[in-house]
Amino acid sequence: MKKIVAIIVLLTIVSCNETTKKKKESVKDKSELKIYNVSQAQLKFANQYKNDSEAIRNKIFIDSIFKPYQYFIEGYMGKEKDFTDWMNNQIIPNLDHYNKLAEKVNLSRIKSSFDEKANEIAAFTGLIPKGDWFFIYGPSWVDMGGFSDNKTMLVDLAHEQMNDLNTITSTFPHEFNHQIYGNTLNFDKKTPIINRIIDEGFAVYVSHKIHAGKKSIAEELNYTEEEYKVCEQNKDELISFIKDIYLKNDENLAEDFADRGVKLNEKFPGAIGYFIGLKIVEEYVKLNGPDSWKDIYFLKPAEVLEKSKVFEKIKLNQNKVLKGTILEKLAEEEFVIKNKDSLEFNLPFNLHSLDCGAPDCYTSTVFFKIKISDSLVFPKEFPFSFQESGCHVKDSTQIKSVFRKVEETNDFVNYYSKKRKSNLIIGRAGELYYILSSDSNNVKIQNLEKQFDHAEQENSKTEIYKNFIMNRNFLMSNAEN
Repeated sequence: MKKIVAIIVLLTIVSCNETTKKKKESVKDKSELKIYNVSQAQLKFANQYKNDSEAIRNKIFIDSIFKPYQYFIEGYMGKEKDFTDWMNNQIIPNLDHYNKLAEKVNLSRIKSSFDEKANEIAAFTGLIPKGDWFFIYGPSWVDMGGFSDNKTMLVDLAHEQMNDLNTITSTFPHEFNHQIYGNTLNFDKKTPIINRIIDEGFAVYVSHKIHAGKKSIAEELNYTEEEYKVCEQNKDELISFIKDIYLKNDENLAEDFADRGVKLNEKFPGAIGYFIGLKIVEEYVKLNGPDSWKDIYFLKPAEVLEKSKVFEKIKLNQNKVLKGTILEKLAEEEFVIKNKDSLEFNLPFNLHSLDCGAPDCYTSTVFFKIKISDSLVFPKEFPFSFQESGCHVKDSTQIKSVFRKVEETNDFVNYYSKKRKSNLIIGRAGELYYILSSDSNNVKIQNLEKQFDHAEQENSKTEIYKNFIMNRNFLMSNAEN
């Protein structure tokens, strides 16, 4: 079976004249959406030939259903045998069930609502959705979704979420927006991750505007209210997550961001790209005006992200909270990320003593979180993870331990791990040291300079590792001199 992919829309820049021309042509052309009722043909021939031999049924199913809709059926269910097996082994034995579904969800009523919603979004956006819609009784792999050709949509009426007319019709604006966005410009195929995230988030945004409060944001996202609440509380963390990956050419990861069965983090719901994209679109509109959402139809997804300035806003928010504290410099370098009520530390160190500052080809990273309220208070102790990775490291398993506070001044805080026999020292000017020492009393803030001198002596039992940013500054300083 060819795996179905919900519609991915790809954009390129057009001139103002081209944009205006496209809008005028689109509004005039209102015959670009077509419905193909495969489900009606399935039940018609299943009822008519249910008592005939399988060989006779197969010929009817292939000639009258599979071949006329071959592109669609192959894209969703597979080849001829896959389809006939489905008809013979699932539809025929459960024909009464499917007949009742057909009575409950009348396709003529769906068609009426379909046309109404299509006209509504055309009037609302000034653009017309274009593409083909197929209704089928299938294996329920999706409720509603689209092919990667940006034109073909399907509704699997066998899916439990598709047996209610209101549920089906309420999703139309979201899907129609895909079929508008997918026909305005072509996306850059090298950036599928941000393409998918913006495409889904934009569809959620437009659908919510059209529904005008009749559906909550959580309902538009297809999240529970609790799932949406968790996402809102951690939106900076979620947006920051894509900072280093959004330009990657990775189709599988792009699909993961829209797959409800894939959780990129256990505390968040699946299809997290919907939420991230929505937040980016919202920030874009805040910066560019209430009607600027219409411009998105003609912007590359990466441009929408750039013009939303979400990364700059997150950094500014973090700097405000930590401004004037020991952690201010680390926040500027994004070694510390603020979530709703905690600070998340990701501190990479060069496993290299204080000599030339040249990094080795492997890294030691210290991970931990601490709680934060209105002000920063360093806790007496906290659990942390220590992980080595890179050259010659066969097992990168995280080692867990606990740091306990040894001392704190206005400019430094000093922690010690008995299990790891190491100190972690953080300084106001951005100093960050991981020091191997056999006793918590061996390393003191007031004697740091002496500790550095001692560490450089032969047979010293103290090893001091610097953070990457410190080594970078060290090399830049020496280059200037």
